[in-house]
Amino acid sequence: MPLINCPECKSTVSGEAEICPKCGYRILGREHLVRCPNCDHQVIPVFGPENRVWTYCPLCKNRLKANMGPGLVIALVLVTMMAAGIAIFLLTSFLRSRPQ
Repeated sequence: MPLINCPECKSTVSGEAEICPKCGYRILGREHLVRCPNCDHQVIPVFGPENRVWTYCPLCKNRLKANMGPGLVIALVLVTMMAAGIAIFLLTSFLRSRPQ
């Protein structure tokens, strides 16, 4: 288990520690920081069900936008592909039924 220095108080902390036991600085999750659009404060997001990211800014209490995760992207791609397939089907049906 590697030891690291706390960025806040510089004390030695386990590399697997979630928070610094001396000052309470949050160590894990800092790679996913998001900025609050209102006050520009860095906020550690909370990962909820289905990999949704949601949080409130602790300073201004603004609810940050939720990232719906990969499920939303896949659903949008599938809906777009279905719409394109329906459009192609209707277009070819229209062109076949037209007298030449």
